Amino acid sequence: MNGKKWISALTVCVLVLFLTAAPTALADGVTGGTVNLKIALLMDQQAAVPDVTFSYTLAPGEPVPSSGGELPIQSGPAGATLQGSGNVTFSSGDTTVEAGAKKGVEKTLTADFSGVTFPDTGVYRYVVTAAPSTVAGVEIDADDKRYIDIAIENNGSGALQIASTVVRRASDSAKSEGFTNYCSTNVLTVAKQVIGNQASKKKYFQFTVTVLPPRTGVTEISDETRFPVTGSFDRSVNKTSATVYEADVMNAANAVTVDGENGYVTYAQLKAGKVFYLRHGQTVVISDIPADYGYSVTEAPEDYTLTAVQVSGDQTGYSRSAPVPTGVTIAIVVPALLVLGGVIGVGTIVVRRNKRS
Repeated sequence: MNGKKWISALTVCVLVLFLTAAPTALADGVTGGTVNLKIALLMDQQAAVPDVTFSYTLAPGEPVPSSGGELPIQSGPAGATLQGSGNVTFSSGDTTVEAGAKKGVEKTLTADFSGVTFPDTGVYRYVVTAAPSTVAGVEIDADDKRYIDIAIENNGSGALQIASTVVRRASDSAKSEGFTNYCSTNVLTVAKQVIGNQASKKKYFQFTVTVLPPRTGVTEISDETRFPVTGSFDRSVNKTSATVYEADVMNAANAVTVDGENGYVTYAQLKAGKVFYLRHGQTVVISDIPADYGYSVTEAPEDYTLTAVQVSGDQTGYSRSAPVPTGVTIAIVVPALLVLGGVIGVGTIVVRRNKRS
């Protein structure tokens, strides 16, 4: 082979190599993968996990020009989706874990970029937005947006690859793992106290607890929603001579059984007015009442006159008193001074409302 023919052959080889490498250098882009965001729901230790669904949307973010040496941010190409249509559901059957002074449930929301083709190097942004909660007592993350920034780079051989993905809060651009939502509930405590030298501490009194509908704009919970009931009240009641209510009626009310499970009342019962029977020193405690719901507590009148009384501290209630009957001898009530100033019976209702958030 002479010199000219050798040069021509070399030229052809170089051209063939160039044409072979060109498609890689001019690749149409790189397909994205998936990014997981943590969706957490925190609540008080004594609260039950509510039945609630959090909804999210995914869209291309707004472009951001270069600043301070940072790369400009481009709007993400179309084709990104959220698995499960962006819905993350929590329910009473979910297992909770300790989360400091609270407890919580954590689930995963997956952003899928497998349908996206990133055309060139750069940083591409998407934004995940949380829908407002309409469930009473449930609040979404104070920052309702998260940015997903995906950096695309050249791998040095002409092909594109995903260099990194970062999730950031929209409010301050701080790195984030996802969204944290909260469930705020109230605990309602009703206590019965009787005082007075002629007061019966075995007598049962009737109370009606009613939970009022939520504020306007809040979706009402279902009638089947359960609320835990605790306290020192008698589940099995023995009627005393001082009590005007029948034993079977009181037992049925204080049984607090729902579908065979003890220690619960339903929203339907509380909405209609749930009756309890308490005697001296007893309490009934209803937990997990959602924020935004009101309540009322009423006590059935007895044969005493109701007058306001300060019980102790910030607790207030009602007193019942009756005149001391005439003809009582000193031998029955000693000393005589107690007869003159004695009180037949004083009953009090104490309502405590502790908000937990």
